[in-house]
Amino acid sequence: RGKAPEGLPQRLMALLHETGRITRQEAASMLPVRLLTAEQNILALDMCAAPGSKTTQLGERLHPEGVVVANEPVSGRLNMLVSNKSRLGLANIVVTQHDGRHFGRLPPPGFDAVIADVPCTGTATTRKNRDVWWDWTPKEGRKMFRMQVEITARGASLLVPGGHLMYSTCSLDPVENEAVVAEVLRRCPYLELVPLELEGIALHQGLTSWPVLDESGTPVPPQETDGLPFFSQAHLAPNERMAMGIGAKEQEQAIVAQFPLCLRLWHEDN
Repeated sequence: RGKAPEGLPQRLMALLHETGRITRQEAASMLPVRLLTAEQNILALDMCAAPGSKTTQLGERLHPEGVVVANEPVSGRLNMLVSNKSRLGLANIVVTQHDGRHFGRLPPPGFDAVIADVPCTGTATTRKNRDVWWDWTPKEGRKMFRMQVEITARGASLLVPGGHLMYSTCSLDPVENEAVVAEVLRRCPYLELVPLELEGIALHQGLTSWPVLDESGTPVPPQETDGLPFFSQAHLAPNERMAMGIGAKEQEQAIVAQFPLCLRLWHEDN
């Protein structure tokens, strides 16, 4: 009878979190692990693991047969990763600190699964970061592109034949998403995208074309991109590259044909 003491729900949620009984995540954050693999007896690598929500989700999913190598290059973020691992009492997570672009190779055969949830501009995090768009300009995504590609391509090189690589961001910018996927497919022609489905959540196909924007957000013709900060021809959509005679036409056609297998998640749908 009566009301609960003031602040009790918040204290209860905090206590449940601190003792490892619950972990709070957005649906979008859960998807990479949920879609990655249904197998348990595997060796998995999380290339950019802190703060550890995906790592611990994967650790719980693979426990007790599987093992997760949780890599985080930034010293200041390692504390959060180790804290989350300890909070859940997961003994099947090994923590490492390396630049993901140069992560050391395992003895053969390698990792069965790799998550590349790479650093990004975070333009899809407006639910928790309402001010993210105030500081965003198109060059921010172009600035991240090279690192995102190099981390992901390195992850691909560490896979066993037939292994699975999950690339994900919390950005809306196609330069950080479809353009990265395209460049990784160019560098790693042994990769292919595979269909993914998940009931109960609305997902959209990846983009097949997108504009290049100047710093005011105005689309720029591909022939007039000279002088754009951090611009690379790899940022162009494959159809634009083919129109300009960039790259092998057959390869670009094969890449753009796979783009519908990329998945996008919109806030308003879920």
